[in-house]
Amino acid sequence: MAMLASRVGVNETDLTRADVSTLGVEYGTVNPFIPASEQVEHVFDRDLVDGKEYPCDDIVFTSPGDPRFYVGFDVKRYVRAISQMTATMATVGISKKIEPEKQRVVARRPITILGGDSTGDTANFKKQVATSVTESLEKHDAYFGDRSLPIIDAKSDPAFAGSINTDLYGETLKDHVADVADELKNALAHEGPRPLVAFSSRAMDGVGGQMLRQVEGIEYIGSQEALAQILDALAKQNVGISRDILLGLPSAYDKERSAFAGSILDNALPVNVNVRRSIQEFVQDCKKEEGNPEKFYKNIVDTVLRQATKGQLDTLKNENIAVILGASELESFAGALEDYANTNEKIRATFAVIKSNDPTTIVAEVAKTPDKIRLILIQPGQAVADMIAQKTLGIET
Repeated sequence: MAMLASRVGVNETDLTRADVSTLGVEYGTVNPFIPASEQVEHVFDRDLVDGKEYPCDDIVFTSPGDPRFYVGFDVKRYVRAISQMTATMATVGISKKIEPEKQRVVARRPITILGGDSTGDTANFKKQVATSVTESLEKHDAYFGDRSLPIIDAKSDPAFAGSINTDLYGETLKDHVADVADELKNALAHEGPRPLVAFSSRAMDGVGGQMLRQVEGIEYIGSQEALAQILDALAKQNVGISRDILLGLPSAYDKERSAFAGSILDNALPVNVNVRRSIQEFVQDCKKEEGNPEKFYKNIVDTVLRQATKGQLDTLKNENIAVILGASELESFAGALEDYANTNEKIRATFAVIKSNDPTTIVAEVAKTPDKIRLILIQPGQAVADMIAQKTLGIET
């Protein structure tokens, strides 16, 4: 009561219980919607719209003037609307100091995640996207709880389980993608923001991505789009990628079915049969949480680079080499790969390993490590999630 009196400019003793009968209502039914509300100065606690839980608790419930019912309304929206009307309205900060109102960024472009091999992969990628959106909102000081997040519809389709072997099931998968494309077309709203669509599986990204890119009314986000954004941003900051090493399962190297078809696959250093076998074995080890970073650098990366330079690794000094971790198992192991490289003296003597998809971070780290072979570990799935976050928030670079 003392705070209220102070804010409205009266003594606390001047505040008395009103005779609401003069307004034609009963106690507990005075609210902003009754005709008599124009005779009343409404005071809202700013904590209703600026508290740490907003917007999760932004709905206020009140009587509509009839004790048999109640109505919920968004205080902030109401205050904005009523300011254009004749009612007297005052908003004061009773529980916290009044500060300039922050712009609230709300993610509104709906997102559809299409599942690949398993329901677990689909659910995990949905969380990954939600985390990217949340981090983007927090970065812009505009995260106000889960209601700031977009609608993310994760669909795990058993018919996509065949992506585990695209050589065998590729044509069948394409037929089913055509059916899914038709479903997406039929589900499109005539109005509203254009939905974003992505596959949780890099294999399905390769098999079905090109088809979904042709569907009018949606925006498909795949590895090609996400990686191109990273590489373009690096080029604008004068950090060029001289070579790339594409590491993935067999479908990653199939020009017709690769999620990396185009410049990434065309410019990738040759990966022979023995290295591909080592990659598959390493992926299996990662699935069992038995991945050995030493094998990764020695049997895979070092072998590819020595074959490309005919054993003359020194010719790669001061070059930037993108290592595309083209399987989710490799992506999940990226942190361990970076930690190992930073603590192993033999690796540190030759390589500078940078695990990041952020061009600004990459540029800064490159500047710190001259005269080294710089291996930039790129995570395509994370890049797709980050690009979706940028698109749905309208803050894409």
